[in-house]
Amino acid sequence: MNELSRTLDEKVVLNPEVFLDLSLVVPAYNEGSKIGRDLKELTDYLGGTGLSYEILVIDDGSVDSTAAVVSKFAGMCRNVVLLRNGRNRGKGYSVRKGVLAARGRYVGFLDAGLCVPPGEIGKALALLNDGCDIALGSRGLPDSSILRRQPWYRVAGSKIFAQIVWKIMGLSAIKDTQCGFKFFRREVAREIFSEMRTDGFMFDVELLRRALAKKLKIRQFPISWSNDPDTRFRLVSGSIRNMVELAGIVLRGRKNYHV
Repeated sequence: MNELSRTLDEKVVLNPEVFLDLSLVVPAYNEGSKIGRDLKELTDYLGGTGLSYEILVIDDGSVDSTAAVVSKFAGMCRNVVLLRNGRNRGKGYSVRKGVLAARGRYVGFLDAGLCVPPGEIGKALALLNDGCDIALGSRGLPDSSILRRQPWYRVAGSKIFAQIVWKIMGLSAIKDTQCGFKFFRREVAREIFSEMRTDGFMFDVELLRRALAKKLKIRQFPISWSNDPDTRFRLVSGSIRNMVELAGIVLRGRKNYHV
């Protein structure tokens, strides 16, 4: 048993309804070309930690080999579970479905393609074990390492988006809202995600606004990150949908909660 496993066992009181140390949620839409590699890397890493874990892959209505690849892997590794949406519902819907099905005392989600390497999971768990409610991987911290950058137009769009999120959405304290590498204590994750309504890419914004409104203890940590050029985001149609979702988050926030 490694040091992290000992720390978890010594300091965390097990909830009798929780059977695992960690649940990882991986939303996947047409990721057949890389999801098998991702699962191999994740299981290799987690298998060496001494932690009990599950990896919940949420197939979001893929029309390629994603479900078949995950199903085959799950047949060889009991730690991998495939959940399927009947049709394409969106990243937010898929992550919410996985989080609410998770059995780990700690729950995290990460993107297919592993832009953030599995070894960074240990940083998140150490912060949660130290008492925080939510641990956020961030590309915006000084000690973060960007190994492969996005194209210039994505970088420019991200900067504009960041200004909107920081100033209009009240998230100036969060350096990187959209990084797909977030971890939670299980009870916190279930409380927030059971309330969420955003199905698309902007679910992170709603998540963080709700977390701040609840005055939860949030910690940000630096990561290594590499851009995955095989993105599912479409610049024009995706940007329009994002703006619509942000408007919905603001309207719901005024009615139900505020930062």
